[in-house]
Amino acid sequence: MKITPLAFGLALIACATTVLSAATPKHVTYTIAQAAQGRTLYNGNCALCHGANMQGISGPALKGSDSNVQLQTVQAIYTYTTGQMPMGNAGGLAKGDYVKLLAFILQSNGVPAGSKPASTSSLAKTEIDIGKLR
Repeated sequence: MKITPLAFGLALIACATTVLSAATPKHVTYTIAQAAQGRTLYNGNCALCHGANMQGISGPALKGSDSNVQLQTVQAIYTYTTGQMPMGNAGGLAKGDYVKLLAFILQSNGVPAGSKPASTSSLAKTEIDIGKLR
């Protein structure tokens, strides 16, 4: 069977499309309402160390090019925050509150909101690199 240049070109395009779509990050879904609730939680539990604008004070910045968030996956941030934050009360918030906080952090880093709310299981399984979305 002889492969024509056209058939070869189409096969190459199909392979490239498959590779590119596999490399495209999954998008996190969270709602604007979750991010708004997360802002309230952030102000009460995180701003003292991370700053009112997430610029970092005694804790690292959580948005912008100098932030720890830029090179982290959503799963890594979720795992860390649920086990280590807030300082002095590690793991002391409800699991749903950590989801709302993470929705606010995502929103603050330019990750667009969706129509489906985030959940503990969806965030824990998500592997997007926030730094690549900017």
